[in-house]
Amino acid sequence: MSAVTILALSVLPESILHTQWYAAMSGFVAINTILYVSLSIFKIMPKLYLNDVLKKHGRREETRSIYPNGDSAPDGWVPAPGSLAARHQAWVARRDRLEVAGRQSRGRS
Repeated sequence: MSAVTILALSVLPESILHTQWYAAMSGFVAINTILYVSLSIFKIMPKLYLNDVLKKHGRREETRSIYPNGDSAPDGWVPAPGSLAARHQAWVARRDRLEVAGRQSRGRS
């Protein structure tokens, strides 16, 4: 068999191409192809969130923190003795002292 004969056997006859079921099947394949192409394009695009697009009307203008200046405690604030904040403050101070002492000892040697 030559290459032309094999190619001719793989192509459908023209009478089949004009039937109703072939038209319906080709329509289904076309819609399916468009659907999967659009899904793959949406998959590679970055995510968009509705909150990013819409204007944020419900945002507060001022802070609702217990501290009037924002996230941190006001200047001069001292934690209550024995509280978690006091223990953390003592730990930070001890860590800083050890770092300074370590730097000084390395500088001498």
